[in-house]
Amino acid sequence: MNRRAKIFRLNILVALAAALCSLAYVGKREFQQLIFLPGTQPGQADTATSVSDCKPCHEEITRQWSGSMMAHAPKDPLFNAMLSLTLQYTMEQGLDVGEYCLRCHSPSGWLAGRSHPQTVQDMYGSDLDGVHCDACHRMTDPLANDGSSLITDSVPGYGNGMYAVQRQQYPVRGRRGIPHAYGETTADPFLSTSEFCGVCHEVSNPYLTPNARHVSPHRQVMIERTYSEWKLSWFATRGEAGTCQSCHMPTFEGKASSLPGAPTRLDVASHSFTGGNTFAPRSVMQHWNGVDEDAIQKGVEEAESLLRKGVSLQLTAGTVGDSVKARVRVTNLTGHKLPTGFPEGRRVWIELVGRDRYGDIIFESGRYDTSTHDILHDAQLKMYHIEPGISATLAASLGMTPGPSFLAALNDTIYYDNRIPPRGYKREEFVEHRAMPVGYHYHDGQYWDETEYVLPSAATQVTAVVWYQVASKEFIEFTRDENLNNPYDWNSWGEKAYRDWLRFGEPVEMASEKAAVSDSFLPLPEQKDFEAPVEIRLAQNYPNPCNPLTIIEFWISEQSFVSLILYDITGKEMIRLVEQELPAGLHRSELNAANVSSGVYFYRVATTGKSIIKKLLVMK
Repeated sequence: MNRRAKIFRLNILVALAAALCSLAYVGKREFQQLIFLPGTQPGQADTATSVSDCKPCHEEITRQWSGSMMAHAPKDPLFNAMLSLTLQYTMEQGLDVGEYCLRCHSPSGWLAGRSHPQTVQDMYGSDLDGVHCDACHRMTDPLANDGSSLITDSVPGYGNGMYAVQRQQYPVRGRRGIPHAYGETTADPFLSTSEFCGVCHEVSNPYLTPNARHVSPHRQVMIERTYSEWKLSWFATRGEAGTCQSCHMPTFEGKASSLPGAPTRLDVASHSFTGGNTFAPRSVMQHWNGVDEDAIQKGVEEAESLLRKGVSLQLTAGTVGDSVKARVRVTNLTGHKLPTGFPEGRRVWIELVGRDRYGDIIFESGRYDTSTHDILHDAQLKMYHIEPGISATLAASLGMTPGPSFLAALNDTIYYDNRIPPRGYKREEFVEHRAMPVGYHYHDGQYWDETEYVLPSAATQVTAVVWYQVASKEFIEFTRDENLNNPYDWNSWGEKAYRDWLRFGEPVEMASEKAAVSDSFLPLPEQKDFEAPVEIRLAQNYPNPCNPLTIIEFWISEQSFVSLILYDITGKEMIRLVEQELPAGLHRSELNAANVSSGVYFYRVATTGKSIIKKLLVMK
């Protein structure tokens, strides 16, 4: 029996299908659904509103979104290649797996029932806008339904695309409810929480999990644990300053609306949704019409910038006996594992180069060959990655060989995971969420890793570079080769993703460091917890001039001790408005100038080491 025929003997999956499947109906279309997951179901939400309807009033926000992978989630050639490959291995058994992927990559298409036959080929309109305005601004907390969403069955935990979506477009949900003539809005704090992101960034394999509809995703067979990694990290203790949005939707001073008279705000949320993927956005541009190429290119640049903020790198080197020893410390500054996300092919590694006194290279580890697109796997290579695969039990049932695998639909175990955990790591908690390291050890509280190298004695200078690559050569070749003659690969996505990867899949430099070789080896300095810098913003008071009341707004990125003081033009303190510890976020203070004379004054907001001053006018 050939390998593909063996794979089709999915005895365990078929048994699960018999136990878990149900019939679902969308309009007049009937399909077999392998597993029912709670939340809003297809046919329970009205047709999605197009992004073009939002653009006239939110031009800058929609431009930012159009450069993100959120906007192009169903268009991603690599996603389509993997989806086609998954269907090839499951559809002939009648297993409806593809629709599970599309519920997060094209929520409006899934809710409209167009996720069958489980490719994006039959999708149209806002379906192809991926995770767009209407999809997000209808969602509410699926674990605390407020009555405006329609939920079938109770959701057991955040993840697996089990979202709650209100039937109608209005009221539009956002950070603040603002009455205006263009449509009803309502404030929903859920949109500002990491749980909002966790709905689609905590992914398990419900097909390999008994009773998945009643089991929290973090207890199921793991695919991705980005939300759990954050939830169990130090960042989750920091309130607004530590949410997913604080990094991936950072606030800025500007206007959320492009309508005349729209106010300038201190905390407009960026909708660029910046991540670490620089390959897929450029691949999308090659195959889809009507995309904003300038916005995508800007999104790629922002992704590169964010990657450079994700690590710190320390290096020391010195002579030890008849050789040179170098030690490299990579510290994870993100709120999740490094790297995180969908595991197949994603990797971070260290390149170390030693040079002699003439500048010639005499030692290399982790070199990336740009002509062959290979990492040279030397004996001292350090790479951070995860290897999911098929267990011996499942493999025996399928007539396969157990071991690491790139096919997520069949993977039921983790063979190796040395990705660096985030600050706040505790192994026991990560074990509970099935997110622990495997085959590698980190102490509780450790969010860095150190690697020691031995170089020739002639080395006089050492350079270390940390590289990030979203897809490995092995993974991209797998998707190409396994999609050959695949009837579900409707647009030759496997081959197209491979060709695009050759052009755009190069690794991104996250950090680099140089060190001269000392006469003796000096250890790295003691690891100290990093402190996030405090950013402050201060708005112009309104009204200005004031008589006698006015409002002063300021924003701080971190919980901090804050003072807000009014001074006269000589610098004399007049009124102390604020002097206390405040949480991160937007704050408002009312100034009553009834007891000061008409004239020019200054108000100053300050945190430790930082301050901003603006001028106001009192006119009586």
